[in-house]
Amino acid sequence: MTEYLTGPRRLPPGFDLDAHLARLYEDGFTIVDDYMSENQLARFREGLKPYLGSYRGRNPFEGLATERVYTLVGRGKVYEEIASDHRLLAILDGLLAPNYLLSADHAICIYPGEKAQALHFDDIFYPFPRPRRAISISVIGAIDAFTPENGGTVLYRGSHKWAAGSTGLTTLSSAPTAASISPTRGAARPRPSSGTCNIPGSTG
Repeated sequence: MTEYLTGPRRLPPGFDLDAHLARLYEDGFTIVDDYMSENQLARFREGLKPYLGSYRGRNPFEGLATERVYTLVGRGKVYEEIASDHRLLAILDGLLAPNYLLSADHAICIYPGEKAQALHFDDIFYPFPRPRRAISISVIGAIDAFTPENGGTVLYRGSHKWAAGSTGLTTLSSAPTAASISPTRGAARPRPSSGTCNIPGSTG
C-alpha cells in the first residue's frame, strides 16, 4: 500500500472534493456514493465468509448479538483497495495532519435482536477540549444499505461542534440534530470521530 502514501490523488471525473469537505465541516459527515463497485462488494463478502459465525461482542457496547472481524487489511487485497482509495485519501488529506495512520479496519455484522448502542463520541478517549479539529476520522462502508431494521448508524448533525458537556445525548428524540442517514449499498460515509453517533437495535 506504500504507493498510495505520496503523490497526487487520482480522482475520478465528477468527484467534488470541496463539496465533501464542506459537508464534513458543516454537518460532520458526508456520503460518497458508489464508493465500492459490485465486484469489490462481492469480493468483500466472499473474503469475510471464513471469519463469520464464531464470535459475539464482549459487552453491551460491542453488542452481544454483534460480530466483529478485525484487521481486514491483512485478510485480502480488496480490503487494501477500499482503505487506500484515492477519493478517501483526498478527503483525509484535507482533514488530518500529514502522515496519518490507519488505526483500525474491521467489519461489523449485526444480528437480529441486537439492542441499540449507547450514544457516544468515537474519540471520547482523547483528553482535549471540545470543540476542536478532527484528530481522527471514522469511515463507515455500507456493505448492505443502512436501514432502521438492520441497525444502521444514527448521526447527530453538527455534533462535532458541540462543546464538552453538551446535552441532547439521552434519547434519539431529545436532540433535534439527530439524523438517520441511509447510505445505499456500496457507499462510504467519512465523518470526524468527534461527532456523536449510535447504532440502533436490529429487528430483522
